[in-house]
Amino acid sequence: MRHFLQPFSESFALSLVYWPFMCILLTIPFIIARLIARRRATWGYVIFSYTFVLYLLGLGLFTLYPMPDSSASFCAKQSLSPQLIPFHWVVDAMRPGKHITAALQVIANICFFMPLGAFVALYFRKHIRFAIAAGLGLSFLIEIAQLTGFFHIYPCSYRLFDVDDLVMNTLGAALGYTMTFRLKKYLKSQPLNAEPVKNNLANHFLAGCIDAVAIMLIASMSAMILRVYVPAIYQISPQAILILWWIAWEWIVPKICHGWTFGRYLVGVEKRKKRR
Repeated sequence: MRHFLQPFSESFALSLVYWPFMCILLTIPFIIARLIARRRATWGYVIFSYTFVLYLLGLGLFTLYPMPDSSASFCAKQSLSPQLIPFHWVVDAMRPGKHITAALQVIANICFFMPLGAFVALYFRKHIRFAIAAGLGLSFLIEIAQLTGFFHIYPCSYRLFDVDDLVMNTLGAALGYTMTFRLKKYLKSQPLNAEPVKNNLANHFLAGCIDAVAIMLIASMSAMILRVYVPAIYQISPQAILILWWIAWEWIVPKICHGWTFGRYLVGVEKRKKRR
């Protein structure tokens, strides 16, 4: 195991550090879509969405991203050919000393995709056919990325394309769906505008998170535009761009829009009034 991870050490460590923070940013679009569609998003939905994004990025992290740090030396030593024979893992399991390794690989491939089937059942509330299609499609995308060196971003194939992975990943998605679809009846979907949004601290925190992400995105785009077209202004103080956008977003916009910001409007909470 240590020998396998040695060429990937630096990139693997970086991916582990950034993994949870990237998931937070990528969860925001799910929350916004939910708020636009239903005008409400419970904290259970927020946690469920974050878990789903965490799973997808984790799957990519352990199957694609950790690339060897030295591409020249790795590609010169390694020569990975696609394994296109179905159920070849049975042959590997019969080899002396390979029983446990082959069995663990099959179990891992099944377990990696079981959460996908569970999300299809509980999060998307789709039929098992959708779980099978999602498992096969996502697995095929990963295998093609491995075969092409992450779509030719890496100069050679750094992971093995294995048709057995397609079979086991799809089986894992189907098993995950089968084991969890009965829980759907305990997770009742909220109807549109079922009840007024509570004007509490938790919902204000959610609105603040959406506003913060929006401010950072707009400030970053503004900084890139100024850096290219007006470098003299950008070099004065890049941090001032973020401060100016924060002032405009949190002070000027609410004055014009009767106390609303983008995040408050999506969540449906009004600006908290000071008690006299």
